Amino acid sequence: MTQARTAMIIGSGIAGSVAALALHRAGIEPTVFEAYDRPSDDVGGELMLAPNGIDALGIVGVEDDVHRLGSPIRRTVMTDGRGRPFGDFEHLPDLPPSRAVKRTDLQRLLRERTEAAGVRIVYGRRLVGATDSPDSITASFADGSSRASGTTTTAPRPPATVAATASAYRAAQSSPGSADQTARGARPSASARSRAGPVG
Repeated sequence: MTQARTAMIIGSGIAGSVAALALHRAGIEPTVFEAYDRPSDDVGGELMLAPNGIDALGIVGVEDDVHRLGSPIRRTVMTDGRGRPFGDFEHLPDLPPSRAVKRTDLQRLLRERTEAAGVRIVYGRRLVGATDSPDSITASFADGSSRASGTTTTAPRPPATVAATASAYRAAQSSPGSADQTARGARPSASARSRAGPVG
């Protein structure tokens, strides 16, 4: 079997940046393609990072930064549209608390780390299609350009982080609202959105 040495990531948001950092650490050279013509550091509201999401961010070396940027959520109150509470629960006692963090802060942190790692981010490339072959996958963009990411080295088996096929792209396309779609692997879920903010 073959081992991938290059990878394409579609979307430079939080998931795309984490994927790029993880692939880089695994010895794979990623290139990130972003539909917008500039970074999205100024877009978004508040996120809640669950303990497993914080652990995932620790794998790419930013857990301490997340603790610095965020605030612990030790109690959550859920309300309806009229402000009436219908749920009230504490964080799980055997796990560290989730953390509230601004999406803008987390996005900026991850983009800066991605760029510092030498990963190339190409702006203004909106994905419109992807095709795969036994040796590579080719992404097609709205401006008429395309990019192929191939395999070059023989190895016992490919790393799980880059077991990519075009089905990953098709699955992402079938989920409206998804900000990041990786063309060379499954989309990581490093953060969870929550409408419940910190209370008390």
